[in-house]
Amino acid sequence: MRGGHGVLHTGHCLIDVNSDRQVEAGAATTVHFADIDDDEIDAYVATGEPLAVAGAFTVDGLGAPFISGSSKAIRGTVIGL
Repeated sequence: MRGGHGVLHTGHCLIDVNSDRQVEAGAATTVHFADIDDDEIDAYVATGEPLAVAGAFTVDGLGAPFISGSSKAIRGTVIGL
């Protein structure tokens, strides 16, 4: 993904078990990745953070500097509940 972009999807579904009422919502955001070098990637992997998260990076953790932009606000679309 280095220097490229990807589309991240998030969604939520809330169900009221008393009434069986259900509300759903979803969003997609294009995230642009910085053009980082192999040493930066190796250092990030060595932290262990990308091994414990979906997509192997976090925008609200140590992976944040690797994001160069997005099509929508990160908080609320990429960073969910």
